Amino acid sequence: MSDREHSSWRLIHRCLIPDAPLSRNIAPDEATVRSLLRRRGVWMCRWTDRFDRAADGEGWYVVKDTADGWEALSASTRSKVRRALRRCSYVRTTDEKTLVDRWTVTARDTGKTIGFAECRLFAGTEVFYDRFGASRDSLRGYYPLYGLIWEMNRYYLGERGMRFAFDGFRTMRERSGIQEFLIRKFGFRRAYCEVHLRYAPWFGFAVRALFPVRRFLPGQRLRALMRQHALYGASRR
Repeated sequence: MSDREHSSWRLIHRCLIPDAPLSRNIAPDEATVRSLLRRRGVWMCRWTDRFDRAADGEGWYVVKDTADGWEALSASTRSKVRRALRRCSYVRTTDEKTLVDRWTVTARDTGKTIGFAECRLFAGTEVFYDRFGASRDSLRGYYPLYGLIWEMNRYYLGERGMRFAFDGFRTMRERSGIQEFLIRKFGFRRAYCEVHLRYAPWFGFAVRALFPVRRFLPGQRLRALMRQHALYGASRR
């Protein structure tokens, strides 16, 4: 398949982010950003540049850029991957129009679907593990996520020779452990970058007004927004 390059913006929780490869530096001018915020009616716009810079920073992507073999996995992870491959089947289908691969994980003994993944392809060189998961009651018996990550890494980084597989930008959620799972179990790493955040005028006013009382705010999503503002809000002009 010949992948074309995504070049639009995606809406994630009222925030626009570039739908583009990590290796491309995104640098919209202020007029473009204001136009995006106004036309799309969103709350904020976030983009990054200087991807995979040498120095550590507050912003990062979780990436993998090597097609490791069995020897790179711990004994425990190897055991779980083997059990997953023995007990589950992994089928990939491609939507040529949207350039999204969909993976289905099926339990061999019951024929039930117990896991999934959606992967966005960029220019034949990068793949974003956009969404993946498994049913809670299958996690220990079948270890579907171990087999799923192994199969996706093997296919995209090994068979297709892609430059990067990445799970996305640093999460601000309190209970999200998937990025640490990828780092500890499958050798993903943090690739640091510069972060730029712009608010719609009314939303910027609301965030700055709430920031002094952020410790008392309810809701995980609202607290995550305050953490994002504390880290990247200073970049807003």
